[in-house]
Amino acid sequence: MERLLNTFQLNDGDKLTKILTVPGFALKLIGVWPQIDKSNRIGYKFYGIFLYLSIMLLHTLSQVAALTLVYNNLDLLIETIYVFLTNAAVCFKTVYYFRNQKLYKSIIETLDEEVFQPKNSHQRRIVQKFVNIWRDAFLFYEIAAILSVGSWAIYPMLKRTLPFVSWYPFDSTKSPYFELMYIHQIASIQYAAFLNIMGDSVLGAIMMCCAAFCAILNDNLRNMYGVTKENLIKLGKIADDSSDRAKEIIYDNYTGTLVKFIDYHRRILAFTQHCNSLSDTLSMCQFAATLLTLITVMYRLSIVSPTSGEFFNLVSFQTAICLQISMFCCLGDFVIVESMEISQAIYESDWYNAPISFQKNMIIFMSCTARPIQFRALRFFILSIETFGRILRSAWSYFAVLRQHHQNRQ
Repeated sequence: MERLLNTFQLNDGDKLTKILTVPGFALKLIGVWPQIDKSNRIGYKFYGIFLYLSIMLLHTLSQVAALTLVYNNLDLLIETIYVFLTNAAVCFKTVYYFRNQKLYKSIIETLDEEVFQPKNSHQRRIVQKFVNIWRDAFLFYEIAAILSVGSWAIYPMLKRTLPFVSWYPFDSTKSPYFELMYIHQIASIQYAAFLNIMGDSVLGAIMMCCAAFCAILNDNLRNMYGVTKENLIKLGKIADDSSDRAKEIIYDNYTGTLVKFIDYHRRILAFTQHCNSLSDTLSMCQFAATLLTLITVMYRLSIVSPTSGEFFNLVSFQTAICLQISMFCCLGDFVIVESMEISQAIYESDWYNAPISFQKNMIIFMSCTARPIQFRALRFFILSIETFGRILRSAWSYFAVLRQHHQNRQ
């Protein structure tokens, strides 16, 4: 356990990609993590495609076949469709990962660039604060998903039924077909859990890195005097700031320091745009699947017995998917909050002692950074707490309609 937690701890000399050690290893097990080296690339790709086709896609197709048999029965349709929606989203995300391996690899390599690494212990503490937030969200989500998978694996075994409604061209209630299909369905839900937990945690880590970059920029802007003085001492232009002449030199070099911060901000924007090109489609897919799944799960919860095993399965499943989408939205909110503080941070520096030319450049910089950095789902929906609230309200509204329809039929 200590070794696992150490992968989330940034020490002196560690690069940011260290925090991706655990999710990267897990995604490599199912063949969707981008190959950094060129060794055995074809074999690795074949391995990933084979796992996807034989486990995930095959199980999803069996659920599609089952849906065609129960589409005219609302209760059976709801019982089948909420798991199918999750599996369909996983199938889409897997194919999306396969098709965007180069983009994924490019983002990971960008995180390794020197410009984004913490330069001192203070910056490392800033980054570590955000890494700890992401780590806690990741671990809570992982625990909820493990409980959900465990409940699906154990409860149906006690009743000698398959975990999920599926259609097969043979009698799956007889041995050895029952045991084989049981193992196959458990393997499929584990595959889905692996991809969702680890894939989403990588995207969450990237978002938290963006928030950390903005926090470092804010800290540097507030400490404009100290950063400029440190740079001038390294260049040998001043020895310290004890004299009035030294302070005058420091203020005269504010513009040069600001230019470096502007370049850093532009790199953050470019990195965020790069990440958005990967995450916007995945986020939209997850938003749609989560909304529909929440509706159907709440409907099932309203009609099953609270003391049944299925009720516990549904509660654990609903908790996992709520944590999944809330992690995206909460981490996206951190990026918005930190990026909105950039213009305020430079205003909190001692700009009033700087030359007029710097003050004019500062005003331009403040106007350019007034718009927050945002992660979006398909460029329409912003990943934020407000969006998460809208998803929950929409899910409740549609559930109320389904519930009313169910009561009218009775």
